[in-house]
Amino acid sequence: MAWFLPGVLSNLFGGPATRLYPVQKREPFAGARGHIEFDSTKCNLCTLCSRRCPAAAIEVDRPGKKYTFWPFRCIVCEACIEACPRKAITLKGEWRAPAYAKPTEVYDVVVPEKPTAAKAE
Repeated sequence: MAWFLPGVLSNLFGGPATRLYPVQKREPFAGARGHIEFDSTKCNLCTLCSRRCPAAAIEVDRPGKKYTFWPFRCIVCEACIEACPRKAITLKGEWRAPAYAKPTEVYDVVVPEKPTAAKAE
């Protein structure tokens, strides 16, 4: 039992072994995958991101001109970022804040209308 004594004393008089998370945030390390963010002004509702997402975290509604994102389904594999031709999806190096409920993010997309060609008379 005497060999327990150094460990007990170091735990008793030493500092905490963990961070107090909400108060002391850990800085993300280089190459950390944080979370993805959407820019609805660049999106053209091509649905490539939703087809490439292996976790089915993105759903695009073309007639309704919106897309839905479930962040807690997302596995941050970056497949949607690679598939997006307009670069409307980006990866942020920061982690999401803890949540008590699983939120759903709904984005409205304003797709500019194509100009119609004027008929020459």
